[in-house]
Amino acid sequence: MTGGTSTFKGINNQAWAAISLFLQNLRYPDFNYIALEQPNLQDFDLVFNDSHKVICEVKAYSIGYYDVKKILSKLAKSNKVSELDELLIICKSTKDRVKNDSENYRYFGEEILRVLKKKKFSEAEIKLFSRLKFWETDVDISRNLAISFFAPIIGVWLPTKNMEEILDSYVLQKIYFGSEKSKIVTRNSLMSEITTRVKELTEDTGYLTEKKNIYKNVEDALNALKKPQSIAWSKNSITSLTNNPEIYYLVLEKLEGLKNINLRSWNNLWRAALSGPFYHKAFDVFKNNIGMVKNQKYLLELLPDIVKSPYINFFRMDFFRNEVSDIIGLLLKSNVSYSEQLFELVKLLLDDRCERHQYNSDSYSRGDHNAWEVEHICKCLKDIYVDSNDTQLRKAIFKYVVETFDLVSDQGNYWHDTPKDIFEIVKREYSIDIKKTLRDFINLINSQYDKHYGRFGKGLKFVGWEHMGGMISNSGGCFHVSDNHFVTNVLSSLFQELYASDSEKAWAFVQKTIIRLEKNVCRDNPDYINRAFIPVIVLALADQTKKDIALEILKDFMEMRQGIPHKTDLIFQELRNSQIPSELKWEVTVLQLKIPIYKGLPANIFVEQLVTDEASKGNSDALEILFRWSQDAEYNNRSRFLDRNITDSVFSLISNDATRRSGITLLRTFLNSEFFKNTLSMFEIWDVAKAITQVIRIDYSEGLSMLQEIWKDSILTENQQRAVTSVFSHFESSDGKLLPKIYGDLLDKWLVQYPSISTLCERIPQSSCREAFVQFGEKLAMTGYYVEALRIAKLFINDPDPIVENEPDDPNGEHNLHKQVIAGKDTNQITSVRVWVCWLLRHICVLNGRKYIEDALPLIETLVNDPNFYVRSFACNALEQFVMNRHTFIPGNPRERFISIDTAYRIETLAFTTLRNPENLKLHQVMLALVHVFSHIRKLSTEDALEVLSIFINTEDDKILEESKSLFVFFAEFRKEAVKDIRYKDAYGEKEWLRLQKFNDKPFKKLLQKLLLTSSSDVRADFAWQFWQLPKESGAGFATNFAISIRYFKYLIRNYDHEVYSRIYYFIDEHLETKPTECLLLWKACIRKEKAFLSKNVNDQNFVEMHWWPYHHNGKVLEVIYKTEGSDEFLIWLQKIVTYPKGLLLGDDLILAVDILCSFEYSKKVDSLFKNLINLRGSNYYQSW
Repeated sequence: MTGGTSTFKGINNQAWAAISLFLQNLRYPDFNYIALEQPNLQDFDLVFNDSHKVICEVKAYSIGYYDVKKILSKLAKSNKVSELDELLIICKSTKDRVKNDSENYRYFGEEILRVLKKKKFSEAEIKLFSRLKFWETDVDISRNLAISFFAPIIGVWLPTKNMEEILDSYVLQKIYFGSEKSKIVTRNSLMSEITTRVKELTEDTGYLTEKKNIYKNVEDALNALKKPQSIAWSKNSITSLTNNPEIYYLVLEKLEGLKNINLRSWNNLWRAALSGPFYHKAFDVFKNNIGMVKNQKYLLELLPDIVKSPYINFFRMDFFRNEVSDIIGLLLKSNVSYSEQLFELVKLLLDDRCERHQYNSDSYSRGDHNAWEVEHICKCLKDIYVDSNDTQLRKAIFKYVVETFDLVSDQGNYWHDTPKDIFEIVKREYSIDIKKTLRDFINLINSQYDKHYGRFGKGLKFVGWEHMGGMISNSGGCFHVSDNHFVTNVLSSLFQELYASDSEKAWAFVQKTIIRLEKNVCRDNPDYINRAFIPVIVLALADQTKKDIALEILKDFMEMRQGIPHKTDLIFQELRNSQIPSELKWEVTVLQLKIPIYKGLPANIFVEQLVTDEASKGNSDALEILFRWSQDAEYNNRSRFLDRNITDSVFSLISNDATRRSGITLLRTFLNSEFFKNTLSMFEIWDVAKAITQVIRIDYSEGLSMLQEIWKDSILTENQQRAVTSVFSHFESSDGKLLPKIYGDLLDKWLVQYPSISTLCERIPQSSCREAFVQFGEKLAMTGYYVEALRIAKLFINDPDPIVENEPDDPNGEHNLHKQVIAGKDTNQITSVRVWVCWLLRHICVLNGRKYIEDALPLIETLVNDPNFYVRSFACNALEQFVMNRHTFIPGNPRERFISIDTAYRIETLAFTTLRNPENLKLHQVMLALVHVFSHIRKLSTEDALEVLSIFINTEDDKILEESKSLFVFFAEFRKEAVKDIRYKDAYGEKEWLRLQKFNDKPFKKLLQKLLLTSSSDVRADFAWQFWQLPKESGAGFATNFAISIRYFKYLIRNYDHEVYSRIYYFIDEHLETKPTECLLLWKACIRKEKAFLSKNVNDQNFVEMHWWPYHHNGKVLEVIYKTEGSDEFLIWLQKIVTYPKGLLLGDDLILAVDILCSFEYSKKVDSLFKNLINLRGSNYYQSW
C-alpha cells in the first residue's frame, strides 16, 4: 500500500473505489484492465485499449491544495504520466475550492494559474493539475455503486447475503491482497472468476441440483402458480427459476393474465423480478391488480424497499423509475390519502444514489435531471401537490423542490435541467398573491444564484445582474432568444395572469416594481424582474392610457448596456411575436434606432425583421433605413454573425409588386459595395446569386444588367466570380425559354470574349465557378438546346480541372478523387469541370438530340481515356447512355434506326476498347461502370461473351461479380435463343444476325455453376437474389424461369449460408402454393443442411447473432406438407423443426403446425412434440397443449 493508506479504513476505501470504478468501466468496450499499486504511480490505474490510463489515488478524508500538491509532485517526479493519461483523486470531499478550480481551469485558466503559483506549484505540477479530476465518494457509496453494476453481471437472482458474499470476497482477494502484489485484473478474468464463483455458490447451497430444482419443466412451474405458499416460491427456488429464463418469463406472463391475485403471496418473486431483466412483466402484473386495496397497501410497502435497494440494474434504472412513476400515478388516482407516502416514494426515486455519485469523466456533465424519466417522476410530484388538500404536505413538497432543484440554470427551448413541472409547483406556490410574495421569491432566486455562481469563484456573487446566460440563436433561419425558465415559466407567467385579471392594478404594480435606471439594479432589485415584466409592458402599448409610460419604460430598458440576456433582444422578440398593431411595433423600432448608443443600427435581428416587414409594405422610412444599412460596414459585419446579409431583405421586397423596384435598387447598391466584393463568405454569395436569379426571372433586363455590371470589372474578385457563375447554377430546366435567352445574351458573349480554355481560366481561376457553366450546359441539353450545350462541352472538355496531382490546398490528397479511384473507393459524387462534361453528354443521346450524336461521340472517346481515372469512370457512365440506345428504332416507325448501324458498331467498339484497356482492370469504379455498359451489350458471339465475363472475373472484385450476375445468368440460359427473332435482322444487319445465332452456351453454364459453388458469401447471396427474382421477369415465361431457378438453387444450397438461404426461403414462400412439389423438395433440402449447420455451430458466443437465422414461415410449409403429403410426413418434419438447438426462433407462424397437431389423437410421439414445442417457446404453446 502507498503511504497514507495503511489504516484499514483507508485500505477498505481504496478497495471499494477500485472495484466500483472497475465495474463502472466494464460497459466501455475500450476498457482493458485495472492495474493495482503500480511502481511509482498511485493506488491503481484503469487502462484502456489505446494505452491511455486513468491514474487513481484514493484518500479516506477531505483533501485540499496541500494534499493535491503532494500527489502531483510524486507523479511529476515519476515521469510515467503520458500525454493521454488522466488523473483522478478519489476522496470523501474537497476543500479550498480545489475541485472547482480544476473543473474551471479551461474557462478561468489565468486566474487559477495565479492561485497555483501562489501555492508554489511547479510548472510540471501545474501541467498535471490541468488534467486532474475528482470523485467525491465514501465506502458506502462506492460499495452500493459496485453492487448496482455487479448485479447484472451474475445473470441469476441471489439473496442479498449471497450476492454480497461474492462481491465482498472478490474485493478482499483480488483488490485488497492483489494491491500488495501489484496485480493486474482484466475484464475477462473478472467474468470468468465470477461465473465460477456463482456456480460454486449455487451448487453448494443446492439451488441448481436436480434434487432441489423445483422447476425441472414448464408443467411444474405452472402448477406451482396454483400454490403461492409452496416451497416453489422460497428464495432458493426462485434462484433456480431465474436461472431458467424461458420458464421464468412464462411464469411472469401467466401471472400477468391472472386477475384479483394477492400480490403479497409472491413477495419473493417480485423482489427477484424487479432486480432482473423481466422487471416490466412484474409491473404489468401490479397494474392489472392495483384495484384491490390490499395490493395498493402492499405496493406502498414493497416499492420503497426496492427503490432503496442497490440491486436494481443500473442500466435499466431509467425504465425502472418510469414504471414506478406509473404505479405512483395509479395509486394517486385510486386514493388521494396515499399522497404523503407517495411523496416519500418520489423523493426516493429522485435521490439518484447511483446516478448522482457514479464517476463521470466529463466533470461538466449536466447530470441526470435532464433525463426523460425524471420529468415523468416530477409530473407525479406535481400531481401530488395539485391533488392534495393537505396544506402542510404542499408546503413540504415546495420546500423539497426549492432545496433539491436548480431553478436558475435553465434557459432555452431545449435545455431542461429542471423539469417544467417543478416550475409549475413553484408558480402555484406564489400564485395566490405575487405582489405580496415577490420579495420572498427574489430571496429564493438570489440564494440559488449565489450557490450556482459559487462554483466559479469564491468572490462571485449575484448582485442583480446575471453573470452568464443565453444570446440570440439561429436554427435554420429561425431566430430566438431565451430567458431563464424561472423568469418565463414563473414570474412572467404570473405577471401576465395578473394583467389579464386586472390591468389597472397590475400596471400600477409594474410602475412601482420595475427598475428604470441601470445604476439602481442591485441584489434587492434584480434585472430579472424587469425582464419578467416585458410581455406585460408590450401589451400595455395597445392601451392609450398606458402607451406613453410603456414607451418610456422600454426606452429606459433599451438604454441599459448591461443584462444577460439583453432586454432589447427580449423586447423586440416579444414585439415580433405579439398581436399588437404593426404601427405600434414600428413606433418602438424607430425609438430604438434613435437611441444614440445604437448609431441608427438595429439592436438585433428582430429589429431587422420588423424593418424589413415594414419596408415590404411600402413604408418609405423603412426602405430608406435598409438602403443606409446596406452601405454601412459595421452593420454588414455584424449581420454575418447571424448568417444574414441585406439580401434577406431583398427577397421580401422583390416579392411585392409595390416594393419590387426598391428591392432591385437595394440589391444593385449592395453589389457595388466593397463588403460584397471582398468580405462575404461562399455561402453568403450563394444567397446573393439566388437573389440576382430571382430578379432575372421577374425583370430580365434589370437582372441581366446586374451581371454585366459585375463582369465589366477588369479583374473579378473571388466573390464576384462566385456570384456571376452561381446565378447559372440557380437556373432550373423548368425555366424553359429563359435558358437559351440568358445563354445568348450573356454566356455566349463571355465565351466569345474568352474563346480558349486558358484565357477563360485566367478570367475565372476558381474551378468550382467554371463547373457552374457546364452545369448550365447540362440544363440546356435537358431542354433541347443541343448546339449550345455541345459548344460548352467542346470548350470545357479541355479544362484542367480535375488534375491528377494533389491540389495546393489538399497537400495530403485527402480529396484527390483520382487517387481514391486507384485505391478502390466509391467516388460517386459529381464534382470538377470535366466530370460535369461527362454528365452533360448523357443528355445528347436522346430522341431529339440524335442528330448531334456524331458530334458528341468524339468527346466520349476522349473522356474514356482521360488521364484522371475519376473522370474516366464518369465517362463510362456517359458511354452507357450511348450503348443503351445504339440499336433502337424511332417510336412509330419500326424501320427507321435511332442511329446508323455504322455509328452503333463504332459505339460498341469503343466499349470493347475501354474494357480491354489493362489499365482499367484494377480500377473498381471504372469496371463497375463498364459492367453497366455491358449490361446493354448482350447479343454477343460466344468468344466475345466469354471475353467479357472473363475480364469481370479477373478483376477479383466481388462487387463486380455481384453487379454482373444477370449477365452470367443471361449467357448461360437465355443468350442462345435471344437473337432468332427476324426483327433483329434489321438491327444488326443480315450477316451479323446469322453469325450471332451460332452460340454455344455450355461453357457459360459451367462457369455459372462454378461461381455458385466457390464464390464468396456476398456473391452467392446476390446470385440467390437473382434467382429469387427470375420467375417475376418477363421474356422466357414463368415456367421456364422457375425451372432455371430451381436448378441453380441446388448448387447454392450445398453449403449453408444464412444470407443465401434467406433469399431461397423468400422464393419458397412466394411460390409454395402454385408449385408445392418443387418448393417442398427445396425446403426439405434446406432444412437438412440448416439444422446440421446450426446444431454444430450455435454456441453462447454467437447465439444472439444466430438465434433468428431459421426460416420465419416454417408453419406455413408444414401446413402444406400435411395437406399434400399426409400426417406421417408432417410429423417427421415437425420433429426435425422442434429439435433444432434450444432458443432459436423457428417461425413466426409455427402455431399453424400446432393447430394441426392439436387435432391428432394422443400418443407418445405427439406428447413428445408438444413438450419440445413448449421448451422452445412455452408461453405460446402451453395453452394449446
